[in-house]
Amino acid sequence: MVGRPRVAGRRGARTRGLIPLGPVRFPRAVVFDLDGTLIDSASDIALALARTLDEVGLPAFDVDTVKTMIGGGSRKLIERALAASGRAAELDLVDRLRDEFERFYLAEPCRHTRVFAGAIDLLDALAARGVGLGICTNKPAEITDRLLGALGLDRYFSAVAAGLDGVPKKPDPTMLVAVLSRLGAMPAESVLLGDSAADIGCARVAGCPVVLVSFGYAGGNTVALGPDAVIEAFSEAMPVLARLFSKAAVK
Repeated sequence: MVGRPRVAGRRGARTRGLIPLGPVRFPRAVVFDLDGTLIDSASDIALALARTLDEVGLPAFDVDTVKTMIGGGSRKLIERALAASGRAAELDLVDRLRDEFERFYLAEPCRHTRVFAGAIDLLDALAARGVGLGICTNKPAEITDRLLGALGLDRYFSAVAAGLDGVPKKPDPTMLVAVLSRLGAMPAESVLLGDSAADIGCARVAGCPVVLVSFGYAGGNTVALGPDAVIEAFSEAMPVLARLFSKAAVK
């Protein structure tokens, strides 16, 4: 039986309908991916992964290589690291190393992690317009909560869905749908803002428009993934969102 995603509710944020500012409209909710979208966490992930691999005598990877392994949750990270090391990914080994990785990472999740430039300004601008804000990430839930608190981001989000055993991860839409339900928003009147093919797949199945950042961890040509828009900096986000939803409103 598949578990239900834990969606943490937070006080203080209000959501409204498609929000008119004269002829300009914004989405009812914007849901953010975390790693590679809202925060640059690769250095701390690489550090915890290096300590984990050292437990079985395997060498560490540089941060740029680790970026290519991020996405899909801790288990996928371990599986990709073992494959890149030439080590067979036996089930017991993957389970043990995943647990070790999460223990190391939880102990020090925010030594080098930072919020991407312009993200706070964007969150403030969306909140000022009554747009509901959520997080949908495959990162383990306990680590997600600790990071959001350490970075001062927890005050912005009314709903947070993160990785839990038994809950399908992106590109499955389960977590995204749960976040939007908590925010009181339908997928078609919302946006998922992410950086990867998993975000695209998740949003498309849910029926939610998707905007990708070009500076994330997915690499390659984000335009080729087929998002509704690509932004190269968060300063571009508000005009892009307004354009998407003002155009939709007149159809």
